[in-house]
Amino acid sequence: MTLQQLIQASEIAINTNLSPAQLACEITTIIEDSRKVTSGCIFVAISGAQYKDDAFLQAAIDNGASVIISESNQPKGLKNAGNLIWINVPYVRYAYAKLAEAFYLNPSKSLKLVGVTGTNGKTTVTHLMHQVAQRLMQRAGRMSTISHEDGIKEYPSNLTTNTPQVISERLAAMVENGCRIASMEVSSIGIEQQRVAALDFNVAIYTNLTQDHLDYHGTMKAYSEAKWDWFSDLAGRKGKSVTFVVNGDDKFGQKLIKEFQDKVNIISYGTVQQQLDVRFSSIQTNFEGMRFDLEIGAKQYKIQTGLIGDFNAYNIAAIIGSCKALKLPIREVIQQIKTLNAVEGRMERVGQLRGVPIFVDYAHTPDAIEKSTQLLRKFSDRNLITVFGCGGDRDKSKRPLMARAASKYSDVCLITNDNPRTEDPQEIADQIAAGIRRGKRHYIILDRREAIEKAMKGSKVGDVILIAGKGHELYQEIGDSKLPFSDRYTVKELFKEVNDFIEKAIEDLKEQREAEEAAERELYIETYKAENDGALPPEIIEEEEEKAKRRAQRDAEEASRPREFGKKYATEKNADRPDFQKRGPRRDDRDNRDSRDSRDGDRRSSGGYQGKSNSDRSDRSDRPSRPPRKFDDKKPYGDKKPYEKRGGSSGGYKGKPDSSSSGGYKGKSSDGYKGKSDSSSSGGYKGKSSGGYKGKSDSSSSGGYKGKSSGGYKGQSDSSSSGGYKGKSTGGYKGKSDSSSSGGYKGKSTGGYKGKSSSDRPSRSDRPSRPARQFSDKKKPDGKD
Repeated sequence: MTLQQLIQASEIAINTNLSPAQLACEITTIIEDSRKVTSGCIFVAISGAQYKDDAFLQAAIDNGASVIISESNQPKGLKNAGNLIWINVPYVRYAYAKLAEAFYLNPSKSLKLVGVTGTNGKTTVTHLMHQVAQRLMQRAGRMSTISHEDGIKEYPSNLTTNTPQVISERLAAMVENGCRIASMEVSSIGIEQQRVAALDFNVAIYTNLTQDHLDYHGTMKAYSEAKWDWFSDLAGRKGKSVTFVVNGDDKFGQKLIKEFQDKVNIISYGTVQQQLDVRFSSIQTNFEGMRFDLEIGAKQYKIQTGLIGDFNAYNIAAIIGSCKALKLPIREVIQQIKTLNAVEGRMERVGQLRGVPIFVDYAHTPDAIEKSTQLLRKFSDRNLITVFGCGGDRDKSKRPLMARAASKYSDVCLITNDNPRTEDPQEIADQIAAGIRRGKRHYIILDRREAIEKAMKGSKVGDVILIAGKGHELYQEIGDSKLPFSDRYTVKELFKEVNDFIEKAIEDLKEQREAEEAAERELYIETYKAENDGALPPEIIEEEEEKAKRRAQRDAEEASRPREFGKKYATEKNADRPDFQKRGPRRDDRDNRDSRDSRDGDRRSSGGYQGKSNSDRSDRSDRPSRPPRKFDDKKPYGDKKPYEKRGGSSGGYKGKPDSSSSGGYKGKSSDGYKGKSDSSSSGGYKGKSSGGYKGKSDSSSSGGYKGKSSGGYKGQSDSSSSGGYKGKSTGGYKGKSDSSSSGGYKGKSTGGYKGKSSSDRPSRSDRPSRPARQFSDKKKPDGKD
């Protein structure tokens, strides 16, 4: 954009004649900070309270500024100013706002822009309006004291109302990102300095007016006039229509309504005591939120929200009035009110310490801190503890007023540093303390972290803690430095430390009381004995007898408990078994077998560990016995081919055995792993013979796992025996039994799992025994290959 195009688009008046070559100069940006100037910039030379408009001119020229705009003429003696374009204007701040808006192609005209002004509530209303717009339209913009958001990205903020260049740049990003609504804070200082002079607002919200910023404005009259000028300017503009949304319960708001009701559309809000457009009543609030009734004309609504406090009822009413002005669906807006989140550092509950809720609030004016403490006073059964301070290099008359307002509802006030800046912190604290109400406890602790810690450590159940003044801020201004500090993060850091402190204090108090009680008891006993010939007091005798009874009862209960063996228990009944100590307890009492159902495959039956029994057992006596399974020699698993991917024959894994063998793992012969055996044997794991693992047995035997004789785990035994796990004989585990027995897992007899029973033993006397299964010589007892 050329300089000529920019001047024409901004419609500013200039007092300088420019040549065609100068008007054709390309402009890259507009800036008021000489440190950020680059080649092709317009530098806006603004006079401040502490410097002249030419204080940074040379730095701007050295950094490459092409154009300088000022209310003064070009001073002499500037270096490298040969090609500099100097433009003189009557009002440089107004020119700056108009040039910035024109440079970014007037983005405020493409948005439904909502501005919020007032002493308290600006940030909360701006954020809540943004949340509602975002939920209804997916993307919305916001500019506040806390941060800026352009619909996609969030930026930190260091001013309530930023410079014209930053404002217009952010609005342009919002338009580009598809935002249709944007909300922003409008401070009295921003109005006074013409930062919003070029913006087209659709809605202007007024919240309230109380003492603040007198260090800048000087008087309340000048402060209120700055607010008035904004509304007056908006009412006199042509083009985009604007709606005023005004707090009708506020005296200044009532003046605005009376003055401008015939010039612009006004939506008033407040309590039902006033004849207003948006009215609320019947507020019910607690720590979790609040409910109230809302009337818009003749329509009535029930409002529910997680926010607390009467002031938030005003804020919500302002938002609903603004949505009405923007013609948004009110019922949908009210539905979104339920989901609104508390604004960071604005009456934000940051934690609860052993029944003591802790709130952080930005309240930094007498009116704000009085309303905050008045609200929390309702929730305190004991003490309201308030931590606060006042900023240095700011309005000094506000300090005793802050103390008077805070101590009105607080029981304890801890006066501490806020942002002392270049003032003496002790002097600030003394000036605050002068306003504390008579009879109210207060302490001066200049270190803010220490003050918060003392409030937390000194609190008891039923107390409430309010930390006021800094809210969302992440720094503390001491001297000329900004040091990292946050009320919110400090509370969270102190939680563990204070918890440990309280636990230790409770434990110490408990030990102290126990020691005192023991000493009193001893003294009482000695005194009684001295007065009664050494006899103990009756109550002590009774107490000792009661203790003895309880000890005897505990000992009896201990003796009757199941015995512990490893991690399991046994009853007295099965603990008498001679083999119990060696084999460990059962999972349940299995002696009374006749009272239990018998299931096929149960480890109580004959036939080894998780094996099949040799009897025709059935779950019920009226069921016929099950015939033995029949297995296909070539398809022991039916259509499944478990070894199809591993070996090409019926044998082992990667092995090439003959057709009649059943191969082992990675075996190259008909039999076991890497073993050589005859064709009729069935090899074990890593066995070199027809038998067990690394064992040598005859061709008719079936090798056990790590066993050297017939009958083993995963083996095929002779027709009359069934091998045990790790057994050296045909019988049970490490047991020796005859060939007709059926070995159990870890059992020494013919019985089932851990038991000694005959193979034909049924679970009930009325059940017939099942005939022994017939197994193929080439198949395992379970039918698997």
